[in-house]
Amino acid sequence: MEFDALTIILTITIAVVLAYVQFNKVEPDVHPLVLEEQSSPAHIRNEGETVIHRSKSVPHGAPLITQPSNKIKTLYDVWQTGLALNPTGRSIMYMLQNQFSFVNSTYEQVDRRISGFGSGFVALTGLKPKTETPIGIMTPYSQAIIVSQKVLPSVLSVLGDCPSIKTIIVAGIYFSEEQTKIAAQYNATLVKFATLEYDGLSSPIEHVKPDPEDVAMINYNTKSSSLSKGVILTHANLMAAMAAFITSLSGAKRFTSNDRLLTHFSNGDVIAVWMSSAIILVGGSLVFPSGLMKNVLHDAQASMPTVFASTPVILEKIHEALHLTYGKGALFQRAYAAKLDMLKAGCITTSSIWDYIALGEIRSRLGGKVRMIVTTNPTKVETLEYIRAAMGIHVISTYGRTETSGIATSRSMFDYSSVAHLGGPVGCNEIKLVDDIEGKHTCTDVPNPRGEILVRGPNVMKGYYKKPNTTASALDKDG
Repeated sequence: MEFDALTIILTITIAVVLAYVQFNKVEPDVHPLVLEEQSSPAHIRNEGETVIHRSKSVPHGAPLITQPSNKIKTLYDVWQTGLALNPTGRSIMYMLQNQFSFVNSTYEQVDRRISGFGSGFVALTGLKPKTETPIGIMTPYSQAIIVSQKVLPSVLSVLGDCPSIKTIIVAGIYFSEEQTKIAAQYNATLVKFATLEYDGLSSPIEHVKPDPEDVAMINYNTKSSSLSKGVILTHANLMAAMAAFITSLSGAKRFTSNDRLLTHFSNGDVIAVWMSSAIILVGGSLVFPSGLMKNVLHDAQASMPTVFASTPVILEKIHEALHLTYGKGALFQRAYAAKLDMLKAGCITTSSIWDYIALGEIRSRLGGKVRMIVTTNPTKVETLEYIRAAMGIHVISTYGRTETSGIATSRSMFDYSSVAHLGGPVGCNEIKLVDDIEGKHTCTDVPNPRGEILVRGPNVMKGYYKKPNTTASALDKDG
């Protein structure tokens, strides 16, 4: 049998088209019906309220999520678990100031430093276990505070307004004799962080484990107009938030010892605390970046994280920077349009033909290994679409307040819709809306109910520090 040239050309063309279609075949990552309802509503509603909503993973009648396991109840337990799983593995990467390389520490090395600093600190201050003396990074009620060498002059300038402060621990290699004299005028002592570590290693003391209901942190929300409300969060609060977030991840997407977290939330932000704890729990590693906006992409390229936690502002800056660099080319625009179509069909991928010929370099700007980004609401839809389509990265948007340990709801990581919503409740709390006091927003508003958000669960704060009346107004009889 002989074939003419036209037949051969047509056959080859059909084969190429079929191969192209098969290579770019789009199947949604999850069935759309799974995403239609991301919460489990109760069947009873009180006047002036919506029904109570729960996570679908914790139906009504079942206990809310409180901790990762019966053996892990505090931050101390989390660290000991990670240490046992991966003692010689990399625990922390941090960038030295004014340099462009990371320093690595193993779990064993960090644990040694923890024990050394803790022992030295207790010896210096005379603190006793289980006391409620606050130790602040920088708060007016603290007896001891830890500050950077750069911030020390500012602290000394207001020391007269903070009479409770007796010890200032400087995380640096130098402070002057003049600064020592200024501190002494206010009955305060300056001491180097490294000195406490060394002294503690020379005279170690036995560890005292915290209880779940012990205070883990007092968080002052810098977004408010004043620092008058310190949110008291216990170990139990943080364990509930962490465990609920972990549970919200699908099995294949959960953290492992191979994961590396880079977070651009401040270290004192409660989200950074339980996100870091979730990585430590499995023996993963943490990256502490330079903290400079201009170095965000460099820090990611140098450290190659697999999990990236960041504020909406920084994600939007990344989007703008990458779009300015790559967004004008015709090939990128064609590739992005195709990947956006895939996204709208419910699919995130890094293995399409467009990833190979046009988008690989963009993904490499975050180190090339990021598989998940965790952020907070609200993040611009355009930014979320860009990260998911152009970079092939899953984004999880969460919502919460410091009072709820930084999380109350979370959108499914497979929810790629452009519809603005906060997702369903996480498994550690229940949520409902109530009519606001002034009656401007009600639970019967259309097209969507509106009102004040009430949250109940083990992630809800213990109260406000030294503010009993404010606490009473925030926590009702139902918690």
